[in-house]
Parts: sequence; structure tokens; C-alpha cells
Amino acid sequence: QYERGDFYPGVFQFYLEMSISSFEDALFMENDGGPEMRKILKNCSPPKVSVLTARAEEFKIALELKSSSKLAKAFRQAGERMGIEDWGLGPVLYG
Repeated sequence: QYERGDFYPGVFQFYLEMSISSFEDALFMENDGGPEMRKILKNCSPPKVSVLTARAEEFKIALELKSSSKLAKAFRQAGERMGIEDWGLGPVLYG
């Protein structure tokens, strides 16, 4: 049981791997997965994570996820550990 506000271990890495997989397969096929592919992958920017919520957009001011939030920082750090700068939260889609 995790405390409220704690994150499951590996969840941010999982999201990152899912984002990378959206274009990684094509790169592997084109470059046989060799060292050249790693260079290409390093210069790619995986899609950021979109947040979907059923909450009304009118609550956006109170509920907005800022880049300084614990959640946003954890996503960003997962990307940085893989050498990917400025990866993390993308748009928040309401209602």
C-alpha cells in the first residue's frame, strides 16, 4: 500500500518507454537497431504525456499541473535519466 501522493516504482519509466516506442520500431527497422539508431534516437523527442480528466475546464485554475509540481518533476527526471531533455507532461485535456 502506497501513501497518498506516492508514485508506483517505475511508472514514469513505463510512460517514457511507451512514448519512445511510438517511433522506435520504425527506427529499428530502418537502421537494423545498430549504433547509428542510438544516435538518431538520442536526437528524437518522444511525445509528451497527455493528461485526460473528466473534470470541467472551469476548474483548470485550481487544478492546473504546473511544471514545478511533484508529478511534472518526476516525469521530467525520467526523461533526463535517459538523456532526453524537456520530456514529461504535455497538454491537459478536460471534460
